[in-house]
Amino acid sequence: MQTQPIDKVINNSSKPQLPTDKAAEYLGISKKTLDTWRSTKRHIIPYYRIGGAIRYAQDDLDRFLESTRVAE
Repeated sequence: MQTQPIDKVINNSSKPQLPTDKAAEYLGISKKTLDTWRSTKRHIIPYYRIGGAIRYAQDDLDRFLESTRVAE
């Protein structure tokens, strides 16, 4: 199995990786709400944990937002 530097893996997407506070702002919710969703698994949004840092791929946030869309 070939390994790659972590920064290359994390930044492989065309869209950025966001820390929790920026991801929450992007979603229009508080950081505390996003932390709660992650810890309780109320909403499953994939994330990376590197050391103590948590980062969200903007592509995953976009998919989450699309999944919550209601068409009436």
